[in-house]
Amino acid sequence: MGCGLAGTGIAELIALVISKKGLIVNARNESLQAHKKPWAHEHEPVNNLLDTVKAIKPAAIIGTSGVGRTFTEEVIEAMSSINKRPLIMAFSNPTAQSECTTEEAYTWSERVDTTTINLIMVKLRSFVQYIFPGFGFGLVMVGAICVHNDMLVEACK
Repeated sequence: MGCGLAGTGIAELIALVISKKGLIVNARNESLQAHKKPWAHEHEPVNNLLDTVKAIKPAAIIGTSGVGRTFTEEVIEAMSSINKRPLIMAFSNPTAQSECTTEEAYTWSERVDTTTINLIMVKLRSFVQYIFPGFGFGLVMVGAICVHNDMLVEACK
């Protein structure tokens, strides 16, 4: 979620981009801003994040939109129904504009571990500002299929 420079940079590696108007598809090509056009692909138009998650069935969602609370309980539950361990990355700054909190992601995905939540929430600001571009790239480069808590902890050190 997010189609600014951060979102499109990540999309070069992952491919699917969602804007506030829905999934970036060829059917919307006439109305797309120039920096969004390269990310359009063949798919039926999908107008919101929840329906996109249900249609595409992604392993991960990455938020860079700066629009708070877009990773709703319904979106996280849908991700959890598709993936045993969904990858939910809410990277927007400031943290108050994040797509969801770490606690919400854990609670709504029924993956509650309060020790990890507290540690990650303390470290989140540094992670968002300095670590996430390289962390995301590293995940793609090594073909990671899941992110373990110790990976996040080490990245935050």
